[in-house]
Amino acid sequence: MWQAITPYIPSWQAFAQAAIAGIVPYILSKIMSVTMKAESDQSQQKPESAYEGFIGNFDEDLDMLKADLGQLEDLNVRMFQLGYTTQRAALVFVGGISDRDFIDTHLLESLMGKLQPPSQGGAVASPDYKYTKEYLVEHTLPVGSMKENRIVNDCTYDILKGDTALFIEGHLGAIMFNTRKVKVRGVDEPPSEVLVRGPRLGFNECLVDNMTLLRQQGGNKKLTFIHRRVGKRVQREMVLAYIEDIAEKQLVTEVLDRISKIDIDDLPDSSYIEQLIEDNYLSPFPQLQSTERLYRPVCLVRGQGCDIS
Repeated sequence: MWQAITPYIPSWQAFAQAAIAGIVPYILSKIMSVTMKAESDQSQQKPESAYEGFIGNFDEDLDMLKADLGQLEDLNVRMFQLGYTTQRAALVFVGGISDRDFIDTHLLESLMGKLQPPSQGGAVASPDYKYTKEYLVEHTLPVGSMKENRIVNDCTYDILKGDTALFIEGHLGAIMFNTRKVKVRGVDEPPSEVLVRGPRLGFNECLVDNMTLLRQQGGNKKLTFIHRRVGKRVQREMVLAYIEDIAEKQLVTEVLDRISKIDIDDLPDSSYIEQLIEDNYLSPFPQLQSTERLYRPVCLVRGQGCDIS
């Protein structure tokens, strides 16, 4: 019997060729992955200019911000004086993506015409009076969402997203106001995932709306959102959502680590993130799941994570 089978058994040269054909691509893929990881780690090291902070000089801080923003034709820098004093202030925002009505009504009107000094019974302040940032925030500005920013790069990012920066003479940093005016579609049923029965809600392109939908439907105080920015040239905001006391901390840490190593100019949609953080891009089997339907991310209650981008 063996004499009949032996002629059909390949020689050792054939086995060697097959081994080389399988091992060489594997070694090359490993070398490429190590090289790409090293380049990604180097790209993650931002230059010192990215962490440059404001110095507290009104004119120089504005010049630093303008230089970082570049030549924007729709950039608006509104210079004015606080109340009836000579203390200078400036509002910096980008037209079209910022709500001008909100800026005119709640910011300019409150800081110019209606502004009064403290403890003077409504009397007009002297020209040399200097308002403090704390007084303006606590007693003058009727705005719910605001924060302080002292890093030039972070301030630029917020302005390009539609926020407004307030600079006050004699104070360090800027006060950021959420004045974003974004046009998005509703939370209608996704056309790619039509149901016969069940809720008709679906995610849209607005990150805040998607987070709100998850929070409203979940109603769990352990539901956690972690914000991250991805992209080198076009920075986009994404959120990792998970339930704190169910999801494995090791899994969350691994996902965040993979996201931090993403080295790409722009991420137009979440499919790019799927391909960049999956275990094996050569695998024919799906490793991640994407959906536009709100009730599909039930993986949160099974201890998994959900990427909203």
